[in-house]
Amino acid sequence: MSAAAAIAVGLFIVGVAGGLAQLWLQIWSPDTFMKLAIADGALIVVALAWHFVAAERRAGDRLSRDKRLD
Repeated sequence: MSAAAAIAVGLFIVGVAGGLAQLWLQIWSPDTFMKLAIADGALIVVALAWHFVAAERRAGDRLSRDKRLD
């Protein structure tokens, strides 16, 4: 697993833990919790996009090194 994918999984786990904490303990005000949840979701999307771009770049580099395509 790449670093970006691991970060995305970690952010997802943090988001789930934060949601459960809010559900059971009411740690934050509803407005603050919504802002945190949106920020967490946005960071997950960025990490997954980074993972996808890096994987495609590695695949492209691998194909460009392959002499069978010429």
